[in-house]
Amino acid sequence: MSKRVEIEQKFYCNDYNGLLNILNKNGLKKCSEKYESDEYFTDIDSVYIKNRTCLRIRNVDNKYLELTFKGKSKELSNNYLKVENNINLDISSYDSIVGLLFSLGYFSYTIVNKKRITYTKKIDDLEYNVMIDKIENVGNFVEFELLYYKDEKDIDYLQKKLNDFVKIFETLKFESANLPYRDFVANKTYISILPQNKLSTILFDLDGTLINSEKKFFESFRYVISSKYDYNITYKEYETNELNQNANLINTLKSKKIIDKNELNDNIMNEVYLEYEKKFSDLLDENEVILNFELLKQLKDKGLKLALVSTSRRKFIDMLLKKLNIENLFEVIIAREDVQNLKPSPDAYNMALNLLNVTSDCCIAFEDSQRGIVASIGANIKTIQVSDFANKKTDGVEICEKLSRILLSIINFTAE
Repeated sequence: MSKRVEIEQKFYCNDYNGLLNILNKNGLKKCSEKYESDEYFTDIDSVYIKNRTCLRIRNVDNKYLELTFKGKSKELSNNYLKVENNINLDISSYDSIVGLLFSLGYFSYTIVNKKRITYTKKIDDLEYNVMIDKIENVGNFVEFELLYYKDEKDIDYLQKKLNDFVKIFETLKFESANLPYRDFVANKTYISILPQNKLSTILFDLDGTLINSEKKFFESFRYVISSKYDYNITYKEYETNELNQNANLINTLKSKKIIDKNELNDNIMNEVYLEYEKKFSDLLDENEVILNFELLKQLKDKGLKLALVSTSRRKFIDMLLKKLNIENLFEVIIAREDVQNLKPSPDAYNMALNLLNVTSDCCIAFEDSQRGIVASIGANIKTIQVSDFANKKTDGVEICEKLSRILLSIINFTAE
């Protein structure tokens, strides 16, 4: 593990050519050009975010990983001081490191993708770096950094050295960029998901959005069809006929003569739900599920109204509420039994809006499936798709790989 003292200042980079001229005149040499993907982690209460504490996994050119921890930032005038600790890792270690961080209570907050060009100059025992960063979907920045690898230098001395260095570039009149990169990206994400008017209400799908139930339901469906009809349905068949169309898989299997056309769909589905019920309780113990609902509690504490709009049976919703002790979390719950026309019909969302007494232009909805997206858009609600792999992007729909990242952005950028 390497350890060093780091003092930095960061600015918006609005004069790239002027910057290069001053770098060359002052003997700073280009030492690297890299593509970096930085995934930042935080505790569930966002203390790390508030304190500018840095816990990060950096992927460099998809060749190696670097795990970095920088303690709470010490603000020195317009400088930020941190002690940085780094561990170099093999690229194959990513999943195990994320799992370890999760088990310790640290969760993915945001990912910063950037191209970084670094210029450097060493004077005695001090290292001066100028990093020119082009951040995907955000903009261009320049970061001035002073590094010191020993302990005996006075902090005021190091601060003065960095300030003197930055003054060399003062003719460029750079504007200070005081947020960490992670917060620039998280704020951009937050702004992108806001509705037309002030956000007051968030509506959530359940299966595949708040809980990872679709895989379990698919396994239950496949087990019943396999044991009764000696046919193994594929996930593609399930996705096409259940997730995207709702309750069409049995009819498809009947058309293929795998199931007799005279068999009642309800009888088959009852067996599927009985099998699913065996798996459902274990599903609620998953760490990601617990995290999502803990973040929902923080959203509620922010004064936001929460609603659950699901095609799940109320029986399973009640099991979830009781198991997680969140009976009072949602202002409104719409279950499968509450509407005649299921998603992709907008009826469930329209019912929720009426019960909440809110208009769609102050709401956002989280959905994972195409039929759910069609339903929420049909109710004129700004929609965010939760998907780590979306085959296609629906017009007007933002995509997030991990629900908790979006929820953390809302929590940290929504005013009290």
